Amino acid sequence: MGVLADLLTGTTETPQPSIPVQDGRALTTVIEGAHDASDYEAILRACDHDPSRVRFGAPPSVYVRWKADGTRVSTYRYKLEPVTEDFSSALVERCRQELLNGWVTPQKQGLTLPFTYVMLIADPQLGKVGTQKAVANYKRGVLAHIQVAKDLIALGRSPEAVHVAWMGDEGEGVCNNYTNQSHIIELNQTQQLELDFELRVWALKEIAKLGLRMSASSVISNHGEWTRNGTKDPVTSRNDNASTFVARQAKRLFDEAEEFGGPHIEWTIGDDDPGVVVELSGERCYFSHGYIEKGRGTSTELKTKNAIEKQILGDIGLASIRLWFMAHYHHFYSLEFEGRTLFGCPALEATEGSKEYMKDQFGVWSPPGMLGMLVGAGFSERGWSSANVF
Repeated sequence: MGVLADLLTGTTETPQPSIPVQDGRALTTVIEGAHDASDYEAILRACDHDPSRVRFGAPPSVYVRWKADGTRVSTYRYKLEPVTEDFSSALVERCRQELLNGWVTPQKQGLTLPFTYVMLIADPQLGKVGTQKAVANYKRGVLAHIQVAKDLIALGRSPEAVHVAWMGDEGEGVCNNYTNQSHIIELNQTQQLELDFELRVWALKEIAKLGLRMSASSVISNHGEWTRNGTKDPVTSRNDNASTFVARQAKRLFDEAEEFGGPHIEWTIGDDDPGVVVELSGERCYFSHGYIEKGRGTSTELKTKNAIEKQILGDIGLASIRLWFMAHYHHFYSLEFEGRTLFGCPALEATEGSKEYMKDQFGVWSPPGMLGMLVGAGFSERGWSSANVF
């Protein structure tokens, strides 16, 4: 299924090893006897490597000599790189076939209540140091929130829907977000996009098993700006963004699968604005990565609050929104003001990934986790209830 799928299918308790990225050292292997020097797959197997997982980074160099008895001895010197599936064909086709294998829709009992279970997937920054831990955090969060939804169904208090909000920085990117970025990433740009895609498809497949109405949203993010050229600004536009690109590919896949019995998913994908507004069980919610909304204040929370107040002044249509969800600052917080609640999402990346950039520099950091809660206009006082971080 490919090296990225290996990451995806590992258990959350014991994450599977990440893809075998070499540290720059050349490897040397000796092969005795006659063989086809042009058959690289056979040579890889003879060198005790799996051709489905790795390939030669460049044609290997070979030194040939003969023993006194006439036996050919070939010494190969080479470097390896991981094998990844082509995003536009093999990967998408495999995910499509898996989606068409059938859907299990459980029979719900009891009441269906007018609220939506919201899962907020923020800042896994796949490809950064600790990618396999980020994948484990991602999967653990999704599965834990699914279990809460199952418990509610079992109690006869089923939510009417589930909403999955991708809050940005799903991939780390490869350059121009910080100086040494290209020297410490674990996955290249293609591998990050593929892993992001696989995880989104996996999450939606797992959530679909609940048999509830589904919706999803995705917003642009700073690490998603893949056309930066040595500056902090993109060459094209902020909306030419990896975060929303992968969301559109996932939407396309599920739209096609719906014709064959797959779940119907209502999508809201960011385009011209930093955030998106989605109505969930009668409650209008604002989702944004939070890197564009810049205000004044003595903390990241107060700066974001001030930015929201400025946005409302500039767009009166936002004034009726009570729930605002942001990410970017890698820590969980909630702040009530003027009849509204602002939630900051914790990051899903590995603990060691954000220490230098968030904890040491800004002092804003919390353990990895995924925020989720019930949302609906029926919660008349605040519009939300039962928030959890897993």
